Amino acid sequence: MQSKHILLGLLQACTSLKQAQQTHCQMITKNLASETILLDKLLSFCAISDDGCLDYACTIFSRTDQPSVLMWNVMIRGHSLYNKPEQTLFFFKRMHQAGLSPNNYTYPFLLKSCALLSETKHGEGIHGHAVKSGFELDVFVSSALLHLYSSSERMESAELLFVKMPIRNVVSWTTMIAGYAHCGKGADAIRVFKEMQVNNIHPNHVTLVSVLAACALTGDLEMGRFIHGYVRRGGMQRVTALETALLDMYAKCGRLDVSSELFNEMPDKNIISWNAIISAYNQASQHKEAVGLFYRMRLQNIKPDKVTSSGILTACAHLGDGGLGQAIHAYVIKNNFNKSGALGTALIDMYSKLGDTDSAVQIFHSISHKDAFTWTAMIAGLAMHGQGKGALDLFEEMLREGVHPDEVTYMAVLSACSHAGLVQKGCEYFDYMTTLHGIQPTEEHYGCLADLLSRAGLLEEAERLVESIPVRPNVAIYTALLSGCRIYRNADLAQRITKKIVELKPERAGVHVLLSNVYAREGTWQGVKLARKVMKEKRIKKYPGWSSIIRNADRL
Repeated sequence: MQSKHILLGLLQACTSLKQAQQTHCQMITKNLASETILLDKLLSFCAISDDGCLDYACTIFSRTDQPSVLMWNVMIRGHSLYNKPEQTLFFFKRMHQAGLSPNNYTYPFLLKSCALLSETKHGEGIHGHAVKSGFELDVFVSSALLHLYSSSERMESAELLFVKMPIRNVVSWTTMIAGYAHCGKGADAIRVFKEMQVNNIHPNHVTLVSVLAACALTGDLEMGRFIHGYVRRGGMQRVTALETALLDMYAKCGRLDVSSELFNEMPDKNIISWNAIISAYNQASQHKEAVGLFYRMRLQNIKPDKVTSSGILTACAHLGDGGLGQAIHAYVIKNNFNKSGALGTALIDMYSKLGDTDSAVQIFHSISHKDAFTWTAMIAGLAMHGQGKGALDLFEEMLREGVHPDEVTYMAVLSACSHAGLVQKGCEYFDYMTTLHGIQPTEEHYGCLADLLSRAGLLEEAERLVESIPVRPNVAIYTALLSGCRIYRNADLAQRITKKIVELKPERAGVHVLLSNVYAREGTWQGVKLARKVMKEKRIKKYPGWSSIIRNADRL
């Protein structure tokens, strides 16, 4: 008995795997290797502790004749903590076959594994098992179920469960808010947060980060300011994640000045904070400032990651900064970053905008997993350089690969048709957008189609299209039609379009210059005089066109 207590004390004091193994040896030599309390403690250390070893725990477990429910739970938890979801579910299956019933400590780790696998089928099965066992409404089990459904964007199921829960703690409320924000349903996330306040549940910093993400999605500056005030009034600890969420919210709500001020006041800036502020300046089209922030970050010896690289490549694309863009590309290769997702898309977009479509195509083909954004970037890159047929061939390949196009993809496709003069094909794709993919055309899509018809000289068809648009056409749509009038000398239509454009009171110089050119081509000098007079009265200046590419950038 004394040896048993001594060994138990040694196991409780273990700080390394070596110590655990030495204690295990003593258990064997003293014929105490099958003592349940000692095995429980040994398994727990090996499977769950940061200093343990899951493989060693598996060896011990495999040599145990009749493992207890606690031991099964330890093995399930251990594999879950090591992010081995398949093994976690395998141990649960074996536990069930052994005739043992799981308890409320078993289910949370099983459900976490289902969430990692995005396996709603397995998750639903375990949910059903929890209902039969009477553990569905246990606070830990129900919270894990909420996480499963919200992470798989099944918010209706999450809401039904949430309403049934007898005890809803801050974790439950936060899971619902984060789930709605993750699904892009910012208004619902804010609604749940307001209900949380009514129920007098105090949010933590994780809750507030999710609410701020919802405010950024919806542009709800008022709620964002309320959260900011709540943080200050409540004297909450300055957490970098919360401060980063605040600056991101202000930037996406159009208050870059406040965002920048918050960033400068942050005592601890991590890589996520730097990425957020660089992204904020990019979103505000202040790309030069974004690059400046990147250099500031490097001076503070903060190593760029994939997100940083994507942000700076976006800035380089808009600035024409080929030198820095290529340096970032070299950095990506050196650090063996995976080019799937945003990073590969940013590289393709940068090289396309620099005119180097060969490099863009090479990068595109080197990406193993291409999402809709990657395909769209390459299609748009080919379209902008007049390679309409190549862009459309790529779009057809995208469809064959089973990748669903989005609104931006169809913008690039219609643009490619316009530049290639493929009127029939463009009209077909415009129909496919709604009939095949359920995408409702926006003003931009109608503008592309109007441009396609106008470039082909089908001005009457273009006019009918513009008149059939369910929303009031903008200046860009009328300008596309007016450009066709200038090319094909249709003065009558030009006059009708001109009246509609004037009603919209355009402020851009290009529209007024185009109007002037249409009048000049027809010899209507009074119209030319009027167009120039409007520009003078509104102080609208036409600046000469220019372009630049930065060749020699500083090294990273």
